[in-house]
Amino acid sequence: YKFRSPEPVHLCQQDAPSPHISPSSSALQSHSLPPGVVAEPHFIEDHNVAPVDNNPFSKDHPLDNVIGNPSRLVSTRKQLATDSLWCLYSSVLSKIEPKNFKSAIIKDCWFQAMQDEIHKFDRLQVCELVPQPDCVVIIALKWIYKVKLDEYGDVLKNKARLVAKGYRQEEGINFKESFAPVARIEAIRIFISNAASRNMAVYQMDVKTTFLNGELKEEVYVSQPEGFVDPDHLTHVYRLKKALYGLKPAPRAWYDTLSRFLLDNNFSKGAVDPTLFTRKTGKHILLVQIYVDDIIFASTDPKDYDMFSNEMSSKFQMSMMGQMSLFLGLQYGRLPNVLTASRPDLVFAVCMCARYQAKPTKKHLEALKRVFRYLKGTINWGLWYLKDTAMALTAYADADHTGCQDTRRSTSGSAQFLGDKLHSRSKHIDIRHHFIREQVERCVVKLYFVSTDYQLADIFTKALPRQRFEFIISRLGMKSMSSTILKRLQEEEGE
Repeated sequence: YKFRSPEPVHLCQQDAPSPHISPSSSALQSHSLPPGVVAEPHFIEDHNVAPVDNNPFSKDHPLDNVIGNPSRLVSTRKQLATDSLWCLYSSVLSKIEPKNFKSAIIKDCWFQAMQDEIHKFDRLQVCELVPQPDCVVIIALKWIYKVKLDEYGDVLKNKARLVAKGYRQEEGINFKESFAPVARIEAIRIFISNAASRNMAVYQMDVKTTFLNGELKEEVYVSQPEGFVDPDHLTHVYRLKKALYGLKPAPRAWYDTLSRFLLDNNFSKGAVDPTLFTRKTGKHILLVQIYVDDIIFASTDPKDYDMFSNEMSSKFQMSMMGQMSLFLGLQYGRLPNVLTASRPDLVFAVCMCARYQAKPTKKHLEALKRVFRYLKGTINWGLWYLKDTAMALTAYADADHTGCQDTRRSTSGSAQFLGDKLHSRSKHIDIRHHFIREQVERCVVKLYFVSTDYQLADIFTKALPRQRFEFIISRLGMKSMSSTILKRLQEEEGE
């Protein structure tokens, strides 16, 4: 603490002397000052002074002389410096996600995040405040707090999102359509295969406030958000102009807005995959794959990267993330002669363990530990997509009839290759794939018998010995991505 005291020469951490605290007589001076100390006459004023102990190290100082909160524990200089750093960190970023509004409002970082969300509503003109209509369902709002992490696990940002409790909406009454297509993981792998064969770099971008850009066709009313209620219109509600997170028709509204914008900019929508958009300019082609608010794109013309980024930024608020590294939970990397992606070698083991997750036994735990040991030894392995390879489509299919000893159920699997690159794998064959029969009759698809020695789909249907397992994963395109191999590839490219 800092104390106001008439003994400035004996207190190391002393503020400048105050003219309001001075002795009024020589008798008082001799009583209040320790021996050997003489008070200067220009500090003398005539008024009462609180008594001070003769002991310069006394802790019994008058309460009026204490600067600060007396009930607080004493802190050293080092502790005060540390506290200031923690206060600065707390006001910038937080690693803890609040559970409700009351616990979030006391933190500056989360309060700022909520204000940013409200400002986005105003900027995008999401809603308007109106008197509450009669006989209309009012949907409540809720604050959701999320700590955004980067690929290294560090805190990237604190995000507060205002979400509608859309479970009260009923189809046919509150909305008519809610379906919105999203990219399948197989489509993502085909996209990567195509980019690798054409030697194209894949870039990634993210749309901020995604659903707030979608225009609603339905009339929806929501309550005022907690903590941001208009004091002059306490009973008013908001009528939504744009979609809101949590509403059932929100994904469809966003997809319609984005696809309409891309089509207006000379893109063509895929006939089979409605999340794939292409634009041809002369001999060059620009590919765009969307997954809700995550977008990846690649082009044979490097100029298209900046052009497409500027087009998207002119309509939406975008976050440019550079070359793709992490997409839909899968890590990707681009090397001088290869593209790398995820690994499919654990499909059978993981699915087998998942069958008994409701009632596991000791042998299932041992099998799971064995999987972890395998992962530890092959942590640097992944799929490699080689450049400048053919684009022929090849598929392998296999079935293990009544292979499960507990249920006598059959296991089937398939693997699809685009050129030499695995882009799809499955543990079952659905009825929707029976159209292959028609394609065979039309001579569009040719079927060949593949013996066990060359059947790559065996890895999805049964447990294999070590030699057989290593042979198949090498044919699937899996290789080690250790630092030594990556360095060697870069040196070869430099030569």
